[in-house]
Amino acid sequence: MGRSRRTSIAFYGLNPLVLRVFAVPGAHNEALIGMFVAAGALCILAGQEVRGGLALVAASAIKASAALALPFALLGARSEAGQAASDRAGVWCFAATIGVVAFGPHVFSVAGAVATQQGKIAGHSLPSLLSQWLGLGKLALGVRVAFLALFGGVLVASLWRTWRGAPWLDSYGWTTLALLAGTAWLLPCTACWALLPASLSSSRRLRIATLIACAYLVTIRLAIKHPLAA
Repeated sequence: MGRSRRTSIAFYGLNPLVLRVFAVPGAHNEALIGMFVAAGALCILAGQEVRGGLALVAASAIKASAALALPFALLGARSEAGQAASDRAGVWCFAATIGVVAFGPHVFSVAGAVATQQGKIAGHSLPSLLSQWLGLGKLALGVRVAFLALFGGVLVASLWRTWRGAPWLDSYGWTTLALLAGTAWLLPCTACWALLPASLSSSRRLRIATLIACAYLVTIRLAIKHPLAA
């Protein structure tokens, strides 16, 4: 992909949020998800779409947020020489079937958990901060809708760019950053979602934007752990 392997490994593995805060200490499952997403991405880039699709579905079965990579991978996948488009579609349909089997009867539990999460608000999330700055309370409905609309716009535009030939890892990375900016329940561990595509991407702007987001989330982590005295 035109990047140093060592640089990519260091970008992800030496980030404080991975090395010190979440992944290595084992407080969250983002490292496991990242392993499957990375495996899926590298397999797809190598033309091994069956393995890549199954790896991404496995990541989605662990945490639903990983499913964001699926449409970008599907649009950006390049078939092996001589493989028909219909065969490729069949591969992804098979992978989706495995995903349904993985969730099985727990799909309603997942839906319930998502509904519960929607009621949670982090005061340091961008929608909440803007709402408070405007004097509208902890999170005004209009502000939340605006951020969700912004995320939806970025998602659609990124999918379109991927369809037009833009690198799908770049598009996935920017959309993940938009998701972090738009969510009202922002946690430091979610930085790992954006770190993975940025570490594999060749886009310097994406890596810089991701590092800025990580710096903000590290600051949040320190503020939560060592709150300032009133």
